[in-house]
Amino acid sequence: MDRDTRIARAADLLAAVHRGGPRPVGLPDDVRPATADEAYTVQDAVVQRLDVPVVGWKVGARSPEAEPNCAPVLASVLGPEGPALDGNAFSMRGIEAEIAVRFARGLPPRDAVYGRDEVLDAIDG
Repeated sequence: MDRDTRIARAADLLAAVHRGGPRPVGLPDDVRPATADEAYTVQDAVVQRLDVPVVGWKVGARSPEAEPNCAPVLASVLGPEGPALDGNAFSMRGIEAEIAVRFARGLPPRDAVYGRDEVLDAIDG
């Protein structure tokens, strides 16, 4: 199976899960992304299939030495504000601490790395 077909099948499977379909243990071996580039391409394809706005990004790394990776946060997965969520709406439950920031202005790509003070100055909350 060629790369484009694998990516399309993986995206179709993941979009179906997002829409409430059965949750597999993992992607089948024949459509599992082989590289980070393929995984990001699958993410993009899932977002296109769902046609839901991306409202943020989740970024993390397995260790301080590991290269960070990212995933879009879709408007459809944000819960209501407040302390209570309906547990029946989740197939897996757990607690994970998150730190979120909202930027007041963008930090466009440039050759020089942004300094700490520049980044802090761009944060709204």
